Formats: sequence, structure tokens, C-alpha cells
Amino acid sequence: MDKDFKNWPGGYPPDAAEGQAKQVAAQVEHSCKVSNALPEDSHVKQVAKQFDGSTNMTKLPRPTRWEGADSRARPEHQAKSSGVLNSMVSMLTGSSAPHKESLRAMEEHYETLLANAKWENEVLGKDILRYREKLHTQKREEEDALQSLADEAHRNIAKDKNNHERQMIRERNAHSWELHRVKQDCSTHIEAAKKEKEMAENSCKKLEHEFEVMERKIRDLQSVQLQSVEAVKWAPHSHSDIEHKLKSIFARVRQWATEYSFLDIDQVLDPDFFADMATRLKNRGCIGDANLLYHALCSNKSMKKPGKAFAMVLAADLSFEIMLETIGDPFCAFVGRGEDKYVLGERHARCFRALVQLIRNCDVAGAENLRCQLLRLLDPVANDAVSVNLMKRIAKESRELAAETIANKLFETYTEKLVAERSTDARNSLKALTQEAVDLSWELWTRKARIEVLVWADLQEHVGKTIQYGADAKALEAHPLHNRELEDEPQALDGAEVVLLCSPAIAIAGTAEGRDYDKEKLIKKAIVVVG
Repeated sequence: MDKDFKNWPGGYPPDAAEGQAKQVAAQVEHSCKVSNALPEDSHVKQVAKQFDGSTNMTKLPRPTRWEGADSRARPEHQAKSSGVLNSMVSMLTGSSAPHKESLRAMEEHYETLLANAKWENEVLGKDILRYREKLHTQKREEEDALQSLADEAHRNIAKDKNNHERQMIRERNAHSWELHRVKQDCSTHIEAAKKEKEMAENSCKKLEHEFEVMERKIRDLQSVQLQSVEAVKWAPHSHSDIEHKLKSIFARVRQWATEYSFLDIDQVLDPDFFADMATRLKNRGCIGDANLLYHALCSNKSMKKPGKAFAMVLAADLSFEIMLETIGDPFCAFVGRGEDKYVLGERHARCFRALVQLIRNCDVAGAENLRCQLLRLLDPVANDAVSVNLMKRIAKESRELAAETIANKLFETYTEKLVAERSTDARNSLKALTQEAVDLSWELWTRKARIEVLVWADLQEHVGKTIQYGADAKALEAHPLHNRELEDEPQALDGAEVVLLCSPAIAIAGTAEGRDYDKEKLIKKAIVVVG
């Protein structure tokens, strides 16, 4: 019971003094047992006084939890408590056994305490039930509140989701419309840009044409100025003038070959003779495949005429030999031997060629200008000075000796195949022909532009390994042998393979002012025979 009272909230109840008294009596009784003697009256009285002083009922605090709950039983309890105290005092004063009334009073007191405890337990149980119900209600309300909050959150989420989806749809539609508008704008800009590009290209073409016209005018003015600065003797030749002179030389070569050749087709196709002739033609750059030429000569009926086939191949060999020895060589007049005092020496030509080629490796314009100045200094403008006239005579005699040397070499090569009765005329005619070529070479190489003779290998670099004829070919011209085939239909021989170059193509590189040596211009097409 003491433990129950101590553990109750609010402290001891008002009648707890009896419990304390009981504890004091138990302590006294225990001490008496220990001493094996009854306590003396003086000692009992002293303990009772001490107990009365420490258990003054008027000084006990009133626990707040018991206020109002046991107020009705308090007077009775106080009376009974005094009876209990009296009984205990009687016991302590020496009574051998408790009084019956005291025992009954104590029983009633404890029953009352038990009843109060039960009542308190009931009250506490009710409070617990009430608190549990209240807690359950509060918990249910909290759960309902949480559920309400969750439902509200779900509604808000669903609402926000719907709003977001609607916003996304609106933005997607807006973006689609904006993209469509941008595409339309881009299409419009592209069309405008295309038109501007076309206009710009047309404008560029127009400007390029105007630039070319102005460039030609400038070149003409420069040529005029150059002619005024330099001697009239070194004025540049027009391309048409050069082409005319070259055609004249080729025509004279064909005429000479036709006039002095007499071999028929069988003699030309003789294996030994044809092999030697084909070797010469291949070395000159006239043919690519000897078999193609052989079959072409065999299949062409016009070649059956005596001397015609040989005249054609002879003219081809002479044309290439003359062009390579004269037009293709700026120092062709340097043929003098060591003992020739008034002739340009061959040893000088070798030095000049090596020097010009060495300089050309790093400075093309400088090399061509050096070549031009060397030849001009060897043939100065005429004046009354003796030294000038001597130099001009040396240059003239050197050209004549070069022409004679080339003519004699060619004549000796074919002397046995020519008409013997007319050998002197043939030699003289050939000498005049080579003289014309040497003089033209000197005129061309004393200008700053460079002359190039294009043989079979050179044409292959321009048109491919297989050279085919075409009416619109820039570097090829059909031999008069094919005039009848092309008279009615100019494209009749398009795609036919070329078997023989009867004359080389001639090109010119650079300008009269000594620039643009990387640009070539064809001034004479190659004359070709097709299979």
C-alpha cells in the first residue's frame, strides 16, 4: 500500500499519516526485538512526541489531484485516524494486545483506503478510457486531416498536370506555328538569295567580260607603249600573223614532198623500209602505234596513187624535224664550229641553253627575258656603227648556215628515195624552206613570249592516251586527205583514232610584256590522219 501511495500522482492523500505511524511503530517494534527488551515508557513517549511533531495533520500539504474527490470522507477519516493513533499509543504504552475496537477501526480504515483506491482506480480507468477515446478521436481527426490533405494534394497535382498539359499543348501549337513561319521565311530568304546569287553571277560575268575587254585594251595600249619605247623591230607579232607564216611553211613542206617523192605504196609498206620510217616518225613524235599507221595506209584507196603515201609520211617527218630544229629551239642559229670566226658557235648555244634552263627553274620570267635579250643583243638595231653592222652580219650568216645545215641533213636522209634527176632542185628548194623557218624562229624568239612545239606525247597530256579526232577538237585539224568525207558531214570522223600527226601543234606561252608564262594559247592546230 505504501508503494501504491508513493507512486500516485500528487503525493500522499490526507490520511497517509496512519501509514507513517504504522511505519514508526514497526520501527520501534523492530528495535525492541533487536534489544530483546520492552521499550521504556520514556522512550515510547519520546518517539510518540517525535512522531506527533513530524506528522502534524494540519501541516500536511493537500495534493491537488485528490482535491474534491475525497472531501466528503475527510472528517470521518480524521476521526478514525485519531482513533488509530490512540490505539497505537495504547499499544506502545504497554498493552499486551490491541483493543478490539482499535482492530476494527484499523480494518475499517484499511477498507476505506481500499475503497478509495478502487474508486480512484475507477476514476483513473474512466480517465484513461476518456483519454484513449479522445486520443483515438484526435488520431482519427489527424488521419482524416492527412487524408484530406492528400486528397487536396492529389487534386492540386491533377489540376496542375492538366494546366501543364494544356500549357504544353498551347506552347507546342505556338512553336509549330512559329516553326512554320520560320520555314516560310527561310524559303523566302532562300529564293531571294538564289535570285541575288543569279544576279551576282550575271553581274560577275558581265564584270569579267568588261575586265577582259579592258585587259585587252590595256595590253593593246601597253603594246603601243612598248613599241614606242622599244625599237619597232622588236614589236610583238600578232597570233594570226604567226599562224599564217606557220601554215605557209607547212604548205611548202607538203608541196616539196609531193613534188620530189616517187615511191609507190608497195615500196612504202616494205617491211624493212616501213620499220625504219616508223622508227623515225615515232622518235619525232608523229605517231603512237606503227601498226595503226600501217593498216591505215593499206586500207585507204587514195594511197594507191604512186608517191602519195610516201609524200604524206615524208611531209610529216620533214614538218616535225624543221619545227623541232628551228621553231622549237631559240638558239637554232648557233651551228658554228670552233674555227668559224664570224658564225655563232654551237658551244655558245649549249652554254646559253643550260643557263636559261637553270634560271627557269626558279624564275621563268627572268629566264625568258634573258633569252630574249641575248638574241636581241646579237642582232641589234641597224645604225652606222661598224661594230653593230658586223654583229648583224654574223647573226645573218649564222641563220643561213643553220638553214643549210638542217636542209642538208634532211636531204641526205631521203636522197635515195627522191627523184635523182632533180636532186639539185630538191636540195635548193629544201634550203629555201628551212631558211624561212630559221628566220621565223629568230623573229619569234627575240620576243618575250615562249614558243612551244607540241608532239604526240604533249597532245596525250591534253586529250588522253588515245588521241581521237573531233570536229570541235581544239588542237586537231583533219588532213586534206579527209576533205571529201567531211565535206557533207563535218562530224563524220568524230571519235576516229588518230594514226599520224602530219604537222605538230604550235602554242605560245606568256605575253609581250614578259608575264603569264603559265598560260598557253594554241596558235596552230596539228594536222592529223585518222584510221
